[in-house]
Amino acid sequence: MDNLKNALKLFISTDDSVSDIAGVLSLFSKYHRVGYAALAAIVSGDLNDTLLSLWEWKLVMPVSSSHCSEWDYRVLQATPTEIYEMPNISKVLMEKATATGRWDSTAAIRELFQNMGEPEWEKMPELVLNIKQDTRHNTINGARIGTACKRCGLGGKTGAMIAILKGAGIISPKLAALNASPKSKSPLYEFNPCVYAEKANRKFTKLDPIQSKDGKLAKALSLIFSERDAFLLAGVLNGNIDTNRLPISATDLARHDIKEILLLAFDERILIPIDPRSGPAWEDKILDFNHEGRFFIPPAVKAVLDTICVTGHTR
Repeated sequence: MDNLKNALKLFISTDDSVSDIAGVLSLFSKYHRVGYAALAAIVSGDLNDTLLSLWEWKLVMPVSSSHCSEWDYRVLQATPTEIYEMPNISKVLMEKATATGRWDSTAAIRELFQNMGEPEWEKMPELVLNIKQDTRHNTINGARIGTACKRCGLGGKTGAMIAILKGAGIISPKLAALNASPKSKSPLYEFNPCVYAEKANRKFTKLDPIQSKDGKLAKALSLIFSERDAFLLAGVLNGNIDTNRLPISATDLARHDIKEILLLAFDERILIPIDPRSGPAWEDKILDFNHEGRFFIPPAVKAVLDTICVTGHTR
């Protein structure tokens, strides 16, 4: 089990959690489904915390559902009658990690789709990585998946690709979100965060945080944004943190990039438009994407960004 623990440490930081999570996952190498009692017998720490971590990373999920088998309708319960299972890709990742000591998503994706008989199995690692890089808060819509398919030479197979990605446990429809927003033009999907989790802590290792403020900001922002968006937003913020009024004209991003980045930054309240529509509340502000648009950084956010620029950490 040491191999599995070493692999999990790439993205799970607490040693105690890693030991309990590895113990739980090892049960699934023998059984398709495992009951609560079996998990309770092997976990030495807080079982609720372990279950939450397993669920957060979509390594293990409850069988119970309030409506259907999609992830956002699964009901996580720590009760003696509960039964748990692993998504297909999570199980292959776990098996390969147990054998090699590495969390190797590329190899696991290739093996899973080859075993599933997918004719395009060789292209799947690149497609899945493209999809992950396009996620926002671990969510992606069908249109973006279609764009990723085109980039990988699978443009005519978007529907088929979505279907097999669902079957593999790599994505799952966010039906609750769709029901809440019936006017959505494209269905939303949740991306399995344990897939390419090994890249979360490695994608910025080539940046020297002592030499690059952008690197420090990007690494911190990558906790909530994709790698690409974290880099772009870091470039906008760096040098402008102490600016009371940040005009769009001060950025050198392409128009479509700045629009997307400003939307994301406003969604997280990192940048707030200055110009009001009717009042001082944030929801009253006007998102103006032309060169006259001006933004400010809230004081609390500015304090955090200053700390990151100095230390590379949020606290």
